[in-house]
Amino acid sequence: MKASKNAFGMFGKVSVDTVVPTDLERVKKVRDLLRRRFDMSLGQVNELVAALYGFRIYPDIRDAFHQAPTSFAYSFSLEDEHLEQMEYSIRLLSQSEVLAGRTGISFDDAEAVISTLRPTSGNVAPSMPPRMGGRPFGRG
Repeated sequence: MKASKNAFGMFGKVSVDTVVPTDLERVKKVRDLLRRRFDMSLGQVNELVAALYGFRIYPDIRDAFHQAPTSFAYSFSLEDEHLEQMEYSIRLLSQSEVLAGRTGISFDDAEAVISTLRPTSGNVAPSMPPRMGGRPFGRG
């Protein structure tokens, strides 16, 4: 797997992999779950979702979905289910760093959110963990 070269985007760190979703409705669901959980503006959550998918800006996700990968300025990676275990683990760690850095939650909480949310999965429904260690998730 060839990782993309966009480790740092215009607004901060982005995921090491650039993943073109196969379903834009899934991207919207991930965005809506994050927005509700972390009480973010639409602009903030769009930047976060773009970063989790490895893009610098949110419109690039839609553009990449509608264009052939060879005509776009990113190097693409596969959805989670198609990765080797080591690549998948690196992706989850990277996405956890992005989430922690952009929301202010602990890295451990970010890992729990990412492993449940699974933003770049092709067939696991995104969801949010209700609690962690007896306390609600979110900024605190």
